[in-house]
Amino acid sequence: MSKEKDSTEIVPKKDNALVAQGSEWAAMKEQAQMMIRSKFVPRALDTAEKVIAVMLAGRELGIPPMQAIRSIHVIDAKPTLSAETMMALAYQRVPGLVCTVTMEQDSTGAVMGCVVAGSRPGAKPTIIAYRKTDALAAGLLQKQTWKSYGPAMYRARAISAWVRVVAPDAILGCYTPEEIETLTPDKSVTVEATVIETRADDHGEIPPDIQPTEPPKGKPDDPISEKDRRRIFAKWKERAEEIKLPAAETEKRLKALILRYGYDSTTKICQGDLTTILEAIESYEVPDAA
Repeated sequence: MSKEKDSTEIVPKKDNALVAQGSEWAAMKEQAQMMIRSKFVPRALDTAEKVIAVMLAGRELGIPPMQAIRSIHVIDAKPTLSAETMMALAYQRVPGLVCTVTMEQDSTGAVMGCVVAGSRPGAKPTIIAYRKTDALAAGLLQKQTWKSYGPAMYRARAISAWVRVVAPDAILGCYTPEEIETLTPDKSVTVEATVIETRADDHGEIPPDIQPTEPPKGKPDDPISEKDRRRIFAKWKERAEEIKLPAAETEKRLKALILRYGYDSTTKICQGDLTTILEAIESYEVPDAA
């Protein structure tokens, strides 16, 4: 009789060895050099050695090379992941993982925090909240990023804190870029969140009082908002000035850039591609043949 697979078992990565060796190492070096020459990598990855470092970090996490280059950012010599990537890894590595993300609002509709709740199969739910009081205590509310993108910041903090508690084996201790940039004088990471007492009903399910009261917003295939379109244009203008792109070329080259991702207009860009396009703008260089 075959032994039933434990539902809490982590999905194994496909690595055959802990360290890249032989032909794999040679291929990785060649790929890194080609990526540098292509100029389709973030500006910070300006040497083959840096590209390889990111590829190796992705390899340990089970992330393919190009996805690693898009989603792993090195801040203060530490690899970081976006909250979305953390959650994706948790779902991929922990079959049967359950999680809900609920934004908290005041009577005026202003976002005051985020609550993330869920569990591994067979475990009681863990509930973690990141609220305005937490951000205020950490001195974050005066930062421009928090003023402009408060809801996204609350969500990222709550998700990353929750994943580190519930599925630390999925992200191997990584933090988000925003968390690493928030350092105390002794260089330890400041990540404060409210851990609510774990609760569960008789079936080990998440209690009804913390379930989302409305469908989640901002799905990957939803179109970006007008605010996000203005953000794209502002970042493109900034980048065009940095590389001294002629004014007559700016509109044409932006259209060519978003066309790489299958869009003939910024109004059609989906939420799931927004971060990738913003990163492409940040690292954009005029092609040699131009």
